[in-house]
Amino acid sequence: MKQKYFILVLCFFIIFCGTSVFSYDKIEIEITEVPYVEPYAFLGVTFETGGSQSVGLRDVPDSSLSCSQTGFSLWMMSARHNQDFQFQTHLGYKGIDVSKFDLPNLETISNMEIFIGGRFFPRYPTFALSKLPVRLTFSALGGLCWVGDNMAFSMLFSAGFVISSKDNPTGMTFEIGYRPGLLYTYQPDYVSETEIQIDIEPSWIFRIGFLFGP
Repeated sequence: MKQKYFILVLCFFIIFCGTSVFSYDKIEIEITEVPYVEPYAFLGVTFETGGSQSVGLRDVPDSSLSCSQTGFSLWMMSARHNQDFQFQTHLGYKGIDVSKFDLPNLETISNMEIFIGGRFFPRYPTFALSKLPVRLTFSALGGLCWVGDNMAFSMLFSAGFVISSKDNPTGMTFEIGYRPGLLYTYQPDYVSETEIQIDIEPSWIFRIGFLFGP
């Protein structure tokens, strides 16, 4: 009798397991493709230091002195398809240390810049440096600058190269920048209305930064 119950239970177990093994649920999978979108622009960050910057007092003969300069800029470059020349915008700051002149309430001449222009950035590397792609690049920019309380038109020319990885334009930029001279009219105070004419002569500066690609 026990043997019959055992056989009956075994049959039910086999039927249940067989049904579970051979049964299946219908699974629906929806595959969607996201279309490739070309990048609109590249982002660049540049730090400026060194170089040559001379400053002089217009009313004082032979007063030109070499002053230290530092700067920072944030810029964007277009990513037009199949083009080596791109549009560029530039927002920058440059500080000139004029503490050597012992002028009242003036140790640093601050220069804020908003420029637009163009940059040559080749699609293909110019040459390779130890298997790293190197692109020669140069730019010409112009626009408004604010030197202290004065607003003027100025320009920035730069040339150098970009070192990037094998399959990505992201990399480091090494350039030399040139700015033409400016005249800065400084008022030590607004009571006496005394004005000091300061000649900011043309300058060269080293520019090191990062270019962030797509």
